[in-house]
Amino acid sequence: MGGLQGCGPEGPYDFGLDSKKYELAKDFAAFANAAGGLLVCGFKATRRPTDLHETVVKPVPFAKRLVNTERYKAIIDDLVCPSIGVEFSWYDDPQNSELGYLVIEVRALPENDRWALVTKTLNEDGKLVKGGVAIPKRHGDDTRYLSPDTVYQLVNSGLRAGPAMDLDLAVEDGAAVDVTVGASAIEAVVERRRRALLSSLPRADRRPRRQRDGIPLPEGQQWAVDELLRFQEIARSSLPYTLTRDLRTPQ
Repeated sequence: MGGLQGCGPEGPYDFGLDSKKYELAKDFAAFANAAGGLLVCGFKATRRPTDLHETVVKPVPFAKRLVNTERYKAIIDDLVCPSIGVEFSWYDDPQNSELGYLVIEVRALPENDRWALVTKTLNEDGKLVKGGVAIPKRHGDDTRYLSPDTVYQLVNSGLRAGPAMDLDLAVEDGAAVDVTVGASAIEAVVERRRRALLSSLPRADRRPRRQRDGIPLPEGQQWAVDELLRFQEIARSSLPYTLTRDLRTPQ
């Protein structure tokens, strides 16, 4: 599996823009969540409606100084969880040794470590913000995202399959959820999947206030509250480990 990436004046990815940092993280996580793959930088490609795959239009070699692999790794470490395996290779252009092409190999995550998450999202201004996650996966030349329903099913099945834990849930004015989790070998997995679930919940800011006023919640929001409270039924035991996460979402 592979992909083609063109090159502008700043290189394959202009890291002066948050949108390009997100694009890099999304591309790498998508390959890791599939069978792995190669991202070849330095070719202009297109895909016509009748084509199954992208086709190279022309080579666009670029200067090696435009590539800082440590910067790439730092962005991936910041935006992708868990860590994924990435290797960089440089190939000189046969016509001009001062220019060349970058090939990035992304290794597939082992099945037991799935899924790679992009841990920030873009707001309307194209800025990276906390409070949401995305789970991309490569399908041929396309990148698709797991739906909220699929993410929730993964979280729920993962929790039910693991050792019993003690979760103490509190929702205060829809602003935050404090969860006490038993210390165990699967805490890291639980936290990763818990974050994915919380980011997929419907709008939450006014749930408790509306309930106190006796106003019924919409069916989808009531379902979310009920499912969160079911965490207490799943849980039992051991040493406390407290995690806090904002649930603020736009109204």
